[in-house]
Amino acid sequence: MPAILFGGFWAAEASALQRSLVAALTSREQVARVPVPADLRISRGAGDLLVVTWRNMIVGFVPQDEAPLLGPQLPPGRRDELEVTGVVDHSTGLWRVWVGTPPEGGFPLPGSELDTLPPPEDLVAGGFPLRRSARR
Repeated sequence: MPAILFGGFWAAEASALQRSLVAALTSREQVARVPVPADLRISRGAGDLLVVTWRNMIVGFVPQDEAPLLGPQLPPGRRDELEVTGVVDHSTGLWRVWVGTPPEGGFPLPGSELDTLPPPEDLVAGGFPLRRSARR
């Protein structure tokens, strides 16, 4: 079911979800670093979270100030989704998901309140942390 949006917004937790965002991109998209049109899905997550998915990957969360508009549009079932267009963009130094129609004049800077989760730790096979030595 299509979502009704008035404007657009950045999806939350881009820094914590960089691996998912990069995994969803093709190698050509990763190298070009130009905005990529995206057919997004919004669904219910744990608790009152609304999840943003793209190419079968979780790539963000609906910010708390946007959830009151989108949450009521979702039917109560866990498997129901809203469809919305968006853009995956790298202009801020991270891959980020813009949900909705891109604004004329360029994207606004994302607020610091969007990324509250820490980026995941780099791990090697077996789940051991990859420690980078300061010495070479």
